[in-house]
Amino acid sequence: MDDNEIRVILKQWLKANASDKGVGIRIFYEKAILNSIADVLAVTDDGIWGFEIKSDVDDLRRLKGQIDNSSFPHGNLKQN
Repeated sequence: MDDNEIRVILKQWLKANASDKGVGIRIFYEKAILNSIADVLAVTDDGIWGFEIKSDVDDLRRLKGQIDNSSFPHGNLKQN
């Protein structure tokens, strides 16, 4: 999958999840978080969620630095 395909699926999932919880959501793209840029940033009544999309062609070497440079807590971070 490429970056755009993943964004479409992620946006659909975020909206469905917010709807199921009965919360509002705003979705932004390419937003700066300290020294990194979140590919997708979702702001809901529950919180702020930043996503770094890694497609089949991406290299994971920068991911740790992107995580370390973000201002978000990492407790719910999932790396697959």
